[in-house]
Amino acid sequence: MKPTFQDIIPPEKRSIRNLTISPKKPKTKETLPEPEYKPEQNLREVQEEIPDDVREEKDDYEDILYEHNPPRIILWIIAATSIVGLVFALSLLFSGATVYVTVHSDVFNLDHQSFVATSTTIEADATSSAATPGITVPVFQTLTLEDTASVDVPATGETTVSTKATGNVVIFNNYSKSAQELVATTRLQTSDGRIYHLVKGVLVPGQSIVGGKLTPGSVNAAIIADAAGSSYNADPQDFTIVGFKGTPKYTGFFARSKGSITGGASGLVKKVADEDMAKATSSLEQDLRDSLTKKIISQTPDRFTLDPDSISIKYTLLPQATVTDQATSTGDNHPTNSTTISEKGVATAFIFDTTSLVQVIAATSTPVTSDDVNKLSFEISTSTSAGLAFTLTGTTTIKQTFSNELLKNDLKGLNRTQAQIVFQKYGFENAESVIKPFWKSTFPDSTDKIVIQRLN
Repeated sequence: MKPTFQDIIPPEKRSIRNLTISPKKPKTKETLPEPEYKPEQNLREVQEEIPDDVREEKDDYEDILYEHNPPRIILWIIAATSIVGLVFALSLLFSGATVYVTVHSDVFNLDHQSFVATSTTIEADATSSAATPGITVPVFQTLTLEDTASVDVPATGETTVSTKATGNVVIFNNYSKSAQELVATTRLQTSDGRIYHLVKGVLVPGQSIVGGKLTPGSVNAAIIADAAGSSYNADPQDFTIVGFKGTPKYTGFFARSKGSITGGASGLVKKVADEDMAKATSSLEQDLRDSLTKKIISQTPDRFTLDPDSISIKYTLLPQATVTDQATSTGDNHPTNSTTISEKGVATAFIFDTTSLVQVIAATSTPVTSDDVNKLSFEISTSTSAGLAFTLTGTTTIKQTFSNELLKNDLKGLNRTQAQIVFQKYGFENAESVIKPFWKSTFPDSTDKIVIQRLN
């Protein structure tokens, strides 16, 4: 009998789509078993139920965790200690003391108050805080300066002149060690034959030994040309003495001019018109006054007070030099002349030692100063080389002064109580000190760390 195949039909229709997939449980780390907690048990009983091996493993884990993660309180303690140490180091680095000083001051109103000054010189002592001893009168000095100014002025006028050239010479005695007298009008001759005369008699010293060498004696002398005229104007020249010609002294005595010989003229010459001369000299004097006043102000020492009204200037007209220019503005070839007008000014002024002046005004021997004493009005009544009578009018504030360095030296290393004694010795109106860091009660031992602040 043939086998027969028969489909087996499952009781239910099945398909892969109908398979039930159980959800995959995630892998978890192995956890320690936890004891069963019963409400009626307390925490100690639960802990006692933890196996010993589990408890030991848990303790080791906590030790490692504590070693790598210490409690926060320790971190805060370390941070606070570091901050305190840093603050302490910085406070020592920036330690020091500042003294705030208010000095005593008084206002003086002067109404033509009389004083007499002396020309005695006082040397300033920058390191001393004491007043100049023995000062009962102001001290003054005379400041003298000079300057020159020039201007070219057209010579539009004419005049007839007859003047002799003049100059200066040095006469040498290389003949003997004995002095030689030369009388006035002694003739001196140039190599080209021009004759000049001594204006005054002179005594020419004899030879002397200087540095082991025989040196001629010499003397300065003024000369004047034998005749008028520009032909005697000359550049520096050598001279012989006519009276010694034919004698051994002729070669032993000689002269040499100092600078040019000028001023000789004769006949009709161009000159500056009177009106032009007046304008030129007025302009020169104004220029000289301006320049000399600026010089005196700038050269007055800091420790002196200048009386501007005492500035006086003496003007001197210097010899004129005629310059010939080619006149191009008129279109012709006739020369025109211009003259260089030169003037010298010599200025003098009285300057007062400020320290002595304010001490006398304040009638005190303590060191004082004034920032506005130069605003007082000076009026000089009489003056001599040794004394000066004057009056002062105006208002000035005179303040106590002292040496910062001396005060620092007096304060270094002292405590606050000792410092107050020093302030009383100086006679300050008020003095306060700030010492850093705040916990220190003594001044630094170094003056470099002490600062003095003047409040007035």
